[in-house]
This record gives sequence, structure tokens and C-alpha cells, in this order.
Amino acid sequence: MSELTEIAEAALAFWPDPDHNTPIDQAEWREWVAQVAPEATRYPFAEHHVEFWDWIWSISVGVPPDPAAFAAFWPRGHAKSTSAELAVASLGARRKRRYCVYVCRTQDKADEHVGNIGSVLESPEMRLHYPEMGERLVGLFGQIKGWRRNRLRTGTGFTVDALGLDSAARGTKIDDQRPDMIILDDIDHSEDGDRVLRRNERLLTRAILPAGSDDLVVVFAQNLIHAGSLANRLATNEAGWLTDRHVSGPHPAVEGLQYESMGLEDDGRIKWLITGGRATWAGMDLEDCERKMNLFGAEAFIAESQNDVTTRQGALWTRDSIDSHRVAPGYERGHGMGLVQTVVGVDPSVSDSPHADECGIIVVGKGADGRGYVLADRSGRMPPSEWARRVVAAAREFGAIVVAEANQGHLLVKETIQKVDPHLGVQLVHAVKNKELRAQPIAMLYDEKFVSHSGVFQKLEIQMTSWVPGDGESPDRLDALVYALGGIFPATGVMNEIKMVDHRVRR
Repeated sequence: MSELTEIAEAALAFWPDPDHNTPIDQAEWREWVAQVAPEATRYPFAEHHVEFWDWIWSISVGVPPDPAAFAAFWPRGHAKSTSAELAVASLGARRKRRYCVYVCRTQDKADEHVGNIGSVLESPEMRLHYPEMGERLVGLFGQIKGWRRNRLRTGTGFTVDALGLDSAARGTKIDDQRPDMIILDDIDHSEDGDRVLRRNERLLTRAILPAGSDDLVVVFAQNLIHAGSLANRLATNEAGWLTDRHVSGPHPAVEGLQYESMGLEDDGRIKWLITGGRATWAGMDLEDCERKMNLFGAEAFIAESQNDVTTRQGALWTRDSIDSHRVAPGYERGHGMGLVQTVVGVDPSVSDSPHADECGIIVVGKGADGRGYVLADRSGRMPPSEWARRVVAAAREFGAIVVAEANQGHLLVKETIQKVDPHLGVQLVHAVKNKELRAQPIAMLYDEKFVSHSGVFQKLEIQMTSWVPGDGESPDRLDALVYALGGIFPATGVMNEIKMVDHRVRR
């Protein structure tokens, strides 16, 4: 008798009555999880956990779910995999599904998840309610047919296979059976390039998903990882597959996250502090989030736990180029150093309507060590009279001159500022070449670690890491940064790419 025949006969023996239920099967999902997997109820469920379990509990025998798939774009640390593994055990134990394929980026990772499902099925709580689920499938002659590294089969015939996309690429097939459940978990990796992404997408859409049964259930569980990931393509509706899906997220670990850096030692080392926001799950509170931010860095935390992947392929700046030489606020004034020059860069706006551009106002300084420091971001959407007052206040606070773009308003920009302070030094520039030519030499300064951010400037940094040359959007804070740093680093040639409208700098 073939292995497939044994599976089929065991399954048919177990599924004679699709309406068969044990008392625990009649429970609402919260009670079921509490009795079968009490560890999963250690913290109250977040809203996105409730969404998931409501959908799982709506699944019926032999009926395509509506919608067919659930896409969980949750933060790292929010029990994505644990929820998916427990859902597999639930659907198998409650006789809603017979055969699951658990798909991951690598075979080792898929094997690990299947092993976790096996641990759930063998737990004392599961065996109390579903003793047959912890028993291994036995062949006609007593040989054990279940539980190995990449496959488990219970005594009921319920089967879970592990499949890594790396194994699938070498020819592993699942088309000799038709799974009625597919879990896509840990599909993406931060180092995946276009070639790997295209291969994985092709395997999923042409080999794995088409192998499913007519009543196929699909769970996609992944944080966004990076801007080009398959998860982010699904989240932003750029992917043309799994279109019939419930989308949960992308959710951040902290809503309204505010954070800053604090100096630890005289050498400029920093500690990250979360200063505002609300944790979206009690199982990962603000204290835990701050610990994780310091453990694996702000850049990784923002991408992995905040699902913020605004760093785009082709952007001139990366979070690493900003984070790698960040210092605590005030560092540039300490250590007997001080600042030798300060500039307020201004990319002015002409309107304060809700759809108008912001006025970019960025303060930078040049330290006695010859390096540049970004000191403040005073940008915002406001009328000209208000941004002029804000520019003057920043210039007075930092003892700076002003470098302002005159593309819009021309000399009126200078006049607007000097209505507030007639003696303030204002240098007007007119950008005659594209943003890329102006921004590239400044981005190189970051790559060569000649510029540090003194603290965290979230909105500015999002513009820096999300703007790609050729975009039509106007990154106002980024433009103001380029003008300001170009003013203190004339050797970059930034000012050579800009027509000087007024050389006079009055005090």
C-alpha cells in the first residue's frame, strides 16, 4: 500500500461525519484557546489577534472561506507565527481541515514551525481534549508513519508538511496531494534581492498556491521587512495574487511612536529612549519596545517592529547611513569642541492650505572637528508670516545665517524674513539643476560619515530615505537640509549647482 493511500484511508476513517464535534468544539474561540493553549492567553488579545481568530473560527468543513486568505502584517514580537501554528492545530483538531503545508523561506525554518505544531498537538492540554491528535499515524505493520522533521501525521490522518522555498526551488513538489490549508510564514528576508524575490513569487503563484484544494485556506504572516519584500507588495496592493484576502495591518508595535537619543559616555555613544506613543499589544509594552530598540538598533526596530519600510530602493540615503553616526543632542557643543558655523536652510512655501507643500526649515552646524551636525528641524505647513518668524527664531537661537531658496517668491522670500528681523543675514539661492545633482554630494557626506544627526528627526529622515531621484514629490525638509549643508561644506560643490540670487549677507 502506498504512503498516499495510507494517508487517504486514515483521513477517511477520521472524517466520516463532518458535523461531529467534541464539547470543546462548541466553545467560542477565546474559551477554546484558553483551555487548549493557556500560555497564549497570558496577555489580553490585541485587536489584530481578535481579527485573526474571528476569521479562523468562521472556517467550515469543505467550504471555501470568505475571504479566502488572511494577511497578517504584524510587528515582530506580536505572536504572528505562534498564532499561525496554533490555528493549524485548531483547524486540524476541530476537523475543519485535513492537510496543511507550512511554507517558509527556508526548509530549516519550515521544519522548525512544523515541530512547534507537533509540540502543541502533544501538549497535555491538547491531549486532554483531543487525545487522538497527539498519537502518531501507524502503518499496517505497526511502523510509525508520523512525526519526522519535515512532516507530522496524527493518528487521525491530519497531516502537516514543511516546505522551504529553497527546497521547492530544487524540485520538491506538493502536487500529489491537494492541501486544503497553506501557511505562508517568514517568506521574506532583509537581504533578498530582486532575483530571489522574483523566484519566490513565481514558486508561490505557479507551483504552491495552485496546488491547493477548492476550499483552500491561506494565511500569510509576515512583517514588511523592506520596501521591495513580497509582504510589502501585498500590503500596498502591488502584488496581483491573494487578492481575495482580509488585510490586518500593517500594524506598528507603537502607535504615535516618539523617540530620542540620550548620551551615555563622552565618546558619543547613545541610548534610545521612547518618549511617547501607545503600545498596540500588552505582550510587548513600551518598556519592552525600548529594550528591543536598544538591543538591535533603531533602524531595525523601525523596520521590523514598526513596519516602517519607507527606505526605498534607489534612495540616496539609508537609515544605516543616518543611524551609524548619530549622536546625542548637545554632543557637538561638548568635548571642548563647539560650533564654528551655523546655517538655517529654508525651502519656503507660499501657502498653508492642507494640500500645500511644507516649509522646510533645517538647522545645521559645523563643528570645530570639521564635521557637520544636524541640529534642529523646525519645518511645517504654515503661512509665510509664521514660517518667517520660525526661521528668525531658529537663526537667533543658533546664531546662524539663513540660506533660502528663491525659486518661489524670489526677493519676496528675503523681504518676508527681514520684516521680522531686518538685520538677519539672508542668502538667497535659485535652484537651476535637478534635485539629484544637488543632493548627491550631500548624501556622499553621510556615506563617508562626515555628518551626524544630533538626536532624531523622524519626518526629515523619512523624506531622506523615501525620496528616489525622479520622484515628482517635493521633499521640502530634504531640500532645506541640502541648502544648509551645502552652505557649510562649499567643497561639495552644491552651491556651484545653484545660481546665487543675492551674494550680500547683511547682519
